[in-house]
Amino acid sequence: MGVTFLNSSDGIETVKDKLYIQQALAQYYLPIPKTMLAENSINVDYIEEGIGFPIVVKTLNGTHGCGFFAETRRNFEQLVEKIDLVDIGLNMILQEFVKTSFGRNIRVIVIGGRVVVSMKDKQ
Repeated sequence: MGVTFLNSSDGIETVKDKLYIQQALAQYYLPIPKTMLAENSINVDYIEEGIGFPIVVKTLNGTHGCGFFAETRRNFEQLVEKIDLVDIGLNMILQEFVKTSFGRNIRVIVIGGRVVVSMKDKQ
């Protein structure tokens, strides 16, 4: 097809998986919110103890800030009930809500192991 890729296939796969990205960032001691993977059965007590509420709920894959905010345990339980109703077997990333971020994050584009651009993003 004549298309040249600068990044490796491993690098491309890494950025598609939000949990893997969190693990990669933690490996370099970068500050990240507490994060959990929620699969099939969800133990809300365990989540409340490990992360607490409010909580940010995201799909495992995807971009552009698609996700949910559950301010309370009850909000989260209602969200889980709705997901269970459609029975789509959705794996979710659960993250600590960082109030001081005010919906901001930093996006960094790396090509060939070098940072080529970074930007602040506001949800």
